[in-house]
Amino acid sequence: MPIIKKRELYTLISLLDDEDSVFQQVAKRLVTLGTNSPNTLKYLEASSNNASKLNALQRERLEEIIRKINYNTVLQAFKDWGVQSSPDLLEALLLIDQYIQQTVDGIWVNKIIKRIYDDIYCKLSIRQAALKSTSVFNQVFYDIYQFTTDHANDIIGFTFNKTLHRKKGDPTLISILYLILAQQLRLPIFPVRLSNHLIVLRTNNRHFSRYETHNFFNYKHIEFYIDPADKGAIFTKKEVREYFKDKYPCTNSRHLSGCSNVDVICLYLKKISRMYKHHNNTQRQSEIENIIRVLQLDA
Repeated sequence: MPIIKKRELYTLISLLDDEDSVFQQVAKRLVTLGTNSPNTLKYLEASSNNASKLNALQRERLEEIIRKINYNTVLQAFKDWGVQSSPDLLEALLLIDQYIQQTVDGIWVNKIIKRIYDDIYCKLSIRQAALKSTSVFNQVFYDIYQFTTDHANDIIGFTFNKTLHRKKGDPTLISILYLILAQQLRLPIFPVRLSNHLIVLRTNNRHFSRYETHNFFNYKHIEFYIDPADKGAIFTKKEVREYFKDKYPCTNSRHLSGCSNVDVICLYLKKISRMYKHHNNTQRQSEIENIIRVLQLDA
C-alpha cells in the first residue's frame, strides 16, 4: 500500500472519536476506501486489532465501519451470484458465513465437502436404480456422517461452518448441504420449496437438463420426493401431498415441481432475518432483507 494512502488512513482513524459531524464524513470515506480495496480493509482490520493505539470509542466505531464494509462486499457478491446461469449453493452459504462472522475458512469447508463427496461417490454405481442410489447417499450422509437437524437459538448456529463442525444444524441448512452434495455428484435431485420448508425431488435422468433451463419439471417426470430434514425420508407423489397438506394446504403440482437455487437461498435468508428480529437486531435484519430483495429482483 502506498505510504500516502497509509497516512490518509492513519489520519482518518485518529479522527474517529471526533464530533459527530466530522465522524460521519470520516466513516463515509473509510467505508468507500475499504469497499473498493481489499488491502485497505486489511489495514483497517489490523488497526482494529491493535487495541493499544485506539481508545474505546475509536475501536468501537472502527469495528462498525469494518462491519459495514463487509456487508457492502457481501451484498455486491450476492448481486453477482444471483445473475449467474447456475448459481452455486456452496458459494452462497460461504457468503452468508462471511456476513455473519466476517471471516470464513473456505478451504476447510471445501475439504470437508470433498471428503463426504468421495465417500458417497465410491459407493455409487451408474447401474443403480434411483431408490438404490438414494439409499446409498442417505446411508453415508445420515449413518456414517450422522448429520441431523437442530433448531438454532443464536445466529452462529445458522452458519454453515458451525453446522459442518457439529454435524447438526437448521433443517433448511441440512437440506441445502444435501442438495450441494447431490448436485456435485450430478444426481438428478433438485429443490422444492413448500412455504418455509425445503424438500427435494428425484427425477428421471432423461429430464436432467430441463431443470437447468426452467428450474422446474413436468410433474409426470418426477419419480419421488426426499425430505433431507427427516433423515432422507422418501415419499411418493401421493404421500408427499398427504404428508404436507395440513401444514401447506395450498400445495399443488406447480409447488411440487421444483424451484431455483436462488429460491433456496432466499428461504434460508428469511430464516436468518427472523432470528435477527427475534434478537431485536433491526440493523442486521434490514441488511438481510435487502440482500433478499436484490436476489428476488435478479431472479
